[in-house]
Amino acid sequence: MVATFGWTYLSRDALRRAEEQMSEKSRGVRDEIGFLQLHQRYADLFFPGTSVLQTRLRYALFVPWMLKSLRTRPLRGGVAHAVRDAERRLVDRLLKRPEGALEKRGIIGRDSPNHVSNQPPSVVYWGALGVWGILRRKDGVRYYSRAEVLRSISPGKVARDDDGVPLGDLIEPFNELPPIPDDWNADGEIGFELSLAERKFFRGMWCGLRCANGTPSVLARLALNALPDFMSVPTCWDEEVCEAAVEHTGPLQRARAAAALACIGRGVYAALTEQTREQLDRRPTATTHRDYLREIITDHGEAALQFDLAATEMDIGPLATTLRDVMTSTCLWLRSRDGDLERLRTVYELAEVDRKGSRARLPDLGFARTRRLEWNSEDYPLAKPLHYRWDRVSRMLADLSGQP
Repeated sequence: MVATFGWTYLSRDALRRAEEQMSEKSRGVRDEIGFLQLHQRYADLFFPGTSVLQTRLRYALFVPWMLKSLRTRPLRGGVAHAVRDAERRLVDRLLKRPEGALEKRGIIGRDSPNHVSNQPPSVVYWGALGVWGILRRKDGVRYYSRAEVLRSISPGKVARDDDGVPLGDLIEPFNELPPIPDDWNADGEIGFELSLAERKFFRGMWCGLRCANGTPSVLARLALNALPDFMSVPTCWDEEVCEAAVEHTGPLQRARAAAALACIGRGVYAALTEQTREQLDRRPTATTHRDYLREIITDHGEAALQFDLAATEMDIGPLATTLRDVMTSTCLWLRSRDGDLERLRTVYELAEVDRKGSRARLPDLGFARTRRLEWNSEDYPLAKPLHYRWDRVSRMLADLSGQP
């Protein structure tokens, strides 16, 4: 067989699945019970267009600049090769910054073979280009897809009339952008710092981001009200954020409670798995997660007990039935303070089977026993609260404010 390579356009659903996988990998998180549903919906509500795969804000200009530039010169080896080469060259230029520069941590593809990432910037940021108003709507409703834009790139120099308007059927997928840097096609170093014009551009885009009820999103509020140091703010429900976000204080505090309860729920799942392996399978098993569960209840129990299912679903819509049952039962269990994990077994088992099927660990069935035999308490990550992409969002907000 002859190996082939091609570009594939990823749908929003595919990107969402990729985000879940990257979130689990980068944060050491598993989602056997379904808590990432809370993460996704609150993050989309507060920070529309963002993704856990994103790193720095200027990529949202690098991508359209790159594609617009490819239209102005002959391409060798076809469009797919030209785009791949342009993204590799961008990595090389970003890496030319002085050794030790903090911004190198945000370079997509820096650790990939030949600096070609499986999730390159033109894929990672494509959804954001639409939500943030950088992409045009081709029919007043739908944004131009990445595949459509790649197909539109001419193999030669684009023919234009005397007014600079493209001739033929060439599409113009992007709205007006800040000027492309004069040295864009050079090989020298390039960085993530935004010029004054670029910061003004993004602030205008983000300030227009609205929630379904028409109110400005948290991202819009923070774009208008820059915090002194975004990178030092640990969570999106921090007091400084709530003060800037005004009408979102309630949802942010409910997101905090959901994050805390999800942390405890993940701890419960791991502790139940340990307990089942030890008591049902008669296998020597460490008490790592059972011990840690007591610690996270101490740290996050008070916040978790503020969880309000009805108000949360008013914020982000109905949750999966099994997740609703898990969260309700976990709150009741926390209030009882008896610490008996067996009270939660059935509801957690049903939720895991609903999500994982034959890959579930908790049931008293053959496939689950096999999965438990593979379990290692030391390798399974300790539970942490949901973060709602705040680490990525705060970095991009710092870029917008000119913070290093």
